[in-house]
Amino acid sequence: FDEEPTQVQLQLLTATVKLFLKQPADTQEMVQRVLNMATEESDNPDLRDRGFVYWRLLSTNPEAAKAVVLAEKPNIADDTFSLEPELLALLVQDMATLASIYHKPASAFVMKSSGLGESKDEDEDDEYYEDGDEGEEGGAAA
Repeated sequence: FDEEPTQVQLQLLTATVKLFLKQPADTQEMVQRVLNMATEESDNPDLRDRGFVYWRLLSTNPEAAKAVVLAEKPNIADDTFSLEPELLALLVQDMATLASIYHKPASAFVMKSSGLGESKDEDEDDEYYEDGDEGEEGGAAA
């Protein structure tokens, strides 16, 4: 275990934990030995962290460990060609915007406004201060 590259160690750790979850009686000693090597004897932080996560999962809630470690992985689908080329070109131009998340051009979900930064609330505030010296009287009393 110690002489293997880090990626192999990570895979061995995961495989050992999976085997333990499927056959706990037969692999108790082996999983303890591998977790001990991963957490106490390894200098690699990734291996140590994964070992501690597995150890904590197994010691606190073995059923949760089964749900996490033995979970079915979803199929990864390549949907590159499912978009029309024109739409894809627009989305590439707007890569850092919500358009790339929604898979729609910005014009499809952004409403255009007539004025920039103006709202009815600002107009009401202007009328309040234009009517008199309310602001000055409040400042003098304080």
